[in-house]
Amino acid sequence: MNRVSKLALASVVSAITVSAGQADVITSPQFSFGFGFSEGTWNMSETAAVSTPFTQGDFTLTPTVSGSLNSNTGPTFPDRVLTNGSGIAQSGQDDGTYVMNGAYTGAVPAGATNVRTRVIMDSLSVYVIQPFIDDGIATLTWSESTVGQLQSQVFSVTDDPGPYNPADFADAAAYQNIAWNPADALQSPGSTQGRTFKFTENDEANRNAFQVFDGLEFTGRVETSFDAVPEPTMTGLLGGGTLLLARRRRR
Repeated sequence: MNRVSKLALASVVSAITVSAGQADVITSPQFSFGFGFSEGTWNMSETAAVSTPFTQGDFTLTPTVSGSLNSNTGPTFPDRVLTNGSGIAQSGQDDGTYVMNGAYTGAVPAGATNVRTRVIMDSLSVYVIQPFIDDGIATLTWSESTVGQLQSQVFSVTDDPGPYNPADFADAAAYQNIAWNPADALQSPGSTQGRTFKFTENDEANRNAFQVFDGLEFTGRVETSFDAVPEPTMTGLLGGGTLLLARRRRR
């Protein structure tokens, strides 16, 4: 190889950078779940037909809601529309915990590394009855207790101008919807992540303030990322070609 050819080859090699593995992201379709309170529990008996499946492609979504009964009077939540209750319609109270778990069950390419997952919550919302208090306003808090992801937001709710009347618990018009868009979660190692939330009243001194809830909803999606296997680089190919050329010259 003459001097000009050597210089040309060197300039080409120096202009090509090594290609490292890049992160690939697999995202689930959006999930959307609704829960009403009936028969002493939060459940999906009224909402399953208008909620997304628990399995979407290679993702499994598992919402879990716990909480106790507040009153045997409450609204209903058919097809995720808060509606006047009658008969044995019930309502929940603010001692519940709301957990959203997401898992990627599909395969990643052989040799892929650093698999991590996060559950992204676009919205959490719940209907709360207007408080029966004298100062005209009260506050509630959406909060997250996921390890490494502590956050919260306080919401103000105006009161019902009328007197305290438990019969109003069945009146859908007496409720306000409180929705929160929490910050995106940090990624967890592996193919699963769970996030834990809670909704509480802040006026413990006045038991007529809140405690009556119904119509809980989760919406969001799940992302799983991994570092792809680096592809052979042009530098490596050129290096191999140069070595072969050198061997041929030695012959």
